[in-house]
Amino acid sequence: MTATLYGVALALVYFAWQAVVAIIFAFLFAYLLEPLIKLVERHLWKSRMGAVAVAYLVFAAVLAGAFFLLGERVSRESQRIAHEAPQYWQQIRAGQVPPQMAAKGGSREEKIQQALVRWAATNQGRIEQWARQAMKYAAYVAVFAFWAVVVLVLGIFVLKDKDRWIASLSCEPDAPQNRRRMHRMLVEIDKAMARYIWAQVLLSLIAFGVFAGVLSLLHMPFALLLAALQGLLEFVFVFGPLAAGVVILGAALFSGHNLPAVFGFLVAWRIVQDYVNTPLLFGKRLEMHPLGVVVVLMIGWSIGNVIGMFLAVPLAAAAQIVWEVWTANGTPGKDVAELFEEAA
Repeated sequence: MTATLYGVALALVYFAWQAVVAIIFAFLFAYLLEPLIKLVERHLWKSRMGAVAVAYLVFAAVLAGAFFLLGERVSRESQRIAHEAPQYWQQIRAGQVPPQMAAKGGSREEKIQQALVRWAATNQGRIEQWARQAMKYAAYVAVFAFWAVVVLVLGIFVLKDKDRWIASLSCEPDAPQNRRRMHRMLVEIDKAMARYIWAQVLLSLIAFGVFAGVLSLLHMPFALLLAALQGLLEFVFVFGPLAAGVVILGAALFSGHNLPAVFGFLVAWRIVQDYVNTPLLFGKRLEMHPLGVVVVLMIGWSIGNVIGMFLAVPLAAAAQIVWEVWTANGTPGKDVAELFEEAA
């Protein structure tokens, strides 16, 4: 019976994985708004639901302000790329560097451009396949909008009852030591996930601000769009910033800007972001070995592509906390063995 119940539960998770992901994102969204809710509840409005309503209004106002300030320019740059890309691609397919993209920095940049154009001309099918795959992911925006609404609705229930759920789960075990262990485990995970989501948001905002300023000073085309791409991909460890860096280097090369300056900036930024900002914001509780992060990201990509990569690190951090608390306050080997032993 136990094996059957576990099998049914795993089957439900497998077939309803989108709903499970929505619930996880609802918890992460709740961690984003919870500091504001506690502030409002403590100083302005004693009602929990009232504080949640105020936090949602503030969140909506921030999104509206960001769209008003940046949305129009990002949209204009995106439309410009969509309009010019087919013309450029036709010239590249013919083995020619588009005149508007000809290098102005010297013979070295010209040689690199010509080599890349020759490679693109001989790998047209592969590049077009990549473009179709990218368009396929872009088509998920409509689906994302639906699930974003679901996450916002679920976030209300999470913000309202999360603390009560933690207290209820902590009372489940019969033995007092197991209740203490369960409570500590849940509190540690709760604190770690709150720090994780805020650290990720701050890293993304810092990256967007720095890249928008530096790329604008370097007179890069589509500076704001590239900065937005960098900020968005900061949410995916290792591979996200690497992909954004390749796109920015390609934009610098084919726009005729100073490639060494852009490359030097990207290298310096990764050093600052990885060895100063990330340890400072994440803290020791969320530290993971770099090899472990890469392995977890590869597993996440195999299971759920981009969403899997985004969720892989926080889920792995939660599993690490469970193991550490279990080891510090119990005997994992003995506890697992008892599951298969006959009762006296």
